[in-house]
Amino acid sequence: MPPSSSMSSRPVTCTKNADTHPGLRAQGEKRKRRGKAKVLAEKKKAAEEKLAKQEKKEQRLKKVAEIEEKLLDEDNDVTPRPT
Repeated sequence: MPPSSSMSSRPVTCTKNADTHPGLRAQGEKRKRRGKAKVLAEKKKAAEEKLAKQEKKEQRLKKVAEIEEKLLDEDNDVTPRPT
């Protein structure tokens, strides 16, 4: 039995849409690409920011370690103090 029009395997396209490319209309102009210099500048800036962030994190960790060590020294100090 031949497939009826409602059961065909291919979708039916309206005649108006036969030659239309909706993706091109939505995209508009072609996208402008970034130049090599701009890409390198952005990568360099990102690397510097990452390094600065890492250094800041290390400084904070050192500060916390110093505080913890100071607290441990105070806890371990068994010298009797005059009251």
